Amino acid sequence: MISVHNLRVSYNRQVVLDNLTTTFEAGKVHGIVGLNGTGKTTLLNTLFGFIKPATGEILYQGDKLTKKNISYLETTNFFYSNITGQEYLRLFCSSSATYEVWNDLFKLPLDNLIEGYSTGMKKKLALLGVLLQDKPVLLLDEPFNGLDLESIWLVKRIIADIKPSKTILLTSHIFETLTSTCDYIYRLGNNSIAHTYSREEFGQLQEQLYKELDEKAGF
Repeated sequence: MISVHNLRVSYNRQVVLDNLTTTFEAGKVHGIVGLNGTGKTTLLNTLFGFIKPATGEILYQGDKLTKKNISYLETTNFFYSNITGQEYLRLFCSSSATYEVWNDLFKLPLDNLIEGYSTGMKKKLALLGVLLQDKPVLLLDEPFNGLDLESIWLVKRIIADIKPSKTILLTSHIFETLTSTCDYIYRLGNNSIAHTYSREEFGQLQEQLYKELDEKAGF
């Protein structure tokens, strides 16, 4: 379980997250949703340690959450130039037998240079690298972005299969991928978590988000 207590994060003296307190239960998938600028990626970056909070603490199983506990799939993935998919995966796992098992699902041309990969292939390669690290906490920022319908289905199945042994947090701008994947969804607003929704309340969340969008657009 991840416990967040009184988290406060600022950029250039502007508060992005303030007094954020919550828990993320192990063995569950937790979705983070909110309008643009509400702090979704900031929260994930803070959990991973890219951003140091002004105040507050983040605990995992009662101890300080550190990078050794976390694998992080960022929205935009970085790859070194002139390396193949196989060379990239060797950064995370020396056993080709291990990543070939995963690649039976992903079907990536691992002998090819990554520069020749499509956007969706690069996303799947980055996700494969995250899975190979086998950390107990997964942070997935827009994991479905750039994927086709078949690949979205595959990623959702993988998340469902591994979640009993993980604590998974994810963001997505595709609302259906959140409601079909997550056990809980946390709506960010006013610099904190405005509300937490369980599966049976996802319909209320959709109504609330559409209401906020209407108000923002002036309808």
